[in-house]
Amino acid sequence: MTLHQLECVTEVARSGSVSKAAEKLHISQPTISGIIKDLEKEYSIRIFFRSSRGITVTSEGGEFLSHAQLILSHVDVMENLYRNSKRISLLKLSTGKIPFVHQTVTEFYNYYSSNESDIYTEKETMSVFEGLSINVVNDILTRRADIGVILTSDISDSVWQTYMDAKGVDYHFLTSSKPHVIMRKDHPLAEYNLSSESQVQDYPLIYPNEPQRDMPNNNDGVSLYNLNHMKRVVFMYNLHTTLNFISKTNALFISTSGIGINSKYKGLLAVKYVLPSGWNFYWVKLKDKSLSTTEKHFIEILSKNALL
Repeated sequence: MTLHQLECVTEVARSGSVSKAAEKLHISQPTISGIIKDLEKEYSIRIFFRSSRGITVTSEGGEFLSHAQLILSHVDVMENLYRNSKRISLLKLSTGKIPFVHQTVTEFYNYYSSNESDIYTEKETMSVFEGLSINVVNDILTRRADIGVILTSDISDSVWQTYMDAKGVDYHFLTSSKPHVIMRKDHPLAEYNLSSESQVQDYPLIYPNEPQRDMPNNNDGVSLYNLNHMKRVVFMYNLHTTLNFISKTNALFISTSGIGINSKYKGLLAVKYVLPSGWNFYWVKLKDKSLSTTEKHFIEILSKNALL
């Protein structure tokens, strides 16, 4: 049995005629008749019943053809995936809930989906995962992602660097920042300098639905959130959902950074929030990982946006 034989018998069944199938496949009628006979002999079955009115599929022929069509459909899938096309993975990124990183992803993809890019590809993929810094590093170690963006506090920075050195993870400093409260521009607190929890506790707080612990080796991390003082808490995981919710409500999101919010997100405002600890941002990869052209371009955009 060959794929060509299966294509011939399925075309005969589809057209209901040997002559029509021969015309469609650009081969002779005797050739198709011979293929049918060869398959019937090989599998000891009768695929078609021939009469003066044409051919019909037998019951055992119908079962045989259903298997043939399944095989040919899988072949079509493989053809579409691997033949006459170039598949490029533009980016496999894992990141924390960091606004300027998400803005970079959007700019990066828009560039490669426009005529500005000199990379021609019929097929491309891009993957973006979001989680805590410890999740990001694990994504790098398991090769789920090729590039990651993490944040560390001033207190935990040395612990993170020691951990990544031991795990064979390269880390490259992007920028540092103080915590900010993100809100809509016409929020009642928009005109205030925020320096204490008492100023924000009367408003709903967007809280990432994640564990508080975000440190290597189960060490305690530093959290921006003290839920004991908050009257109303809304749990959300996705950054896009969070920013959209904030733009339409009085809810607040205490972010590790306000970078890019005021310039990139219409209707939103990032206000400095005076807390004792600052934050550092790094992009990370495996030490033996070489960056592709598109990954280098992503890092260029990321480094620019980290300084806005």
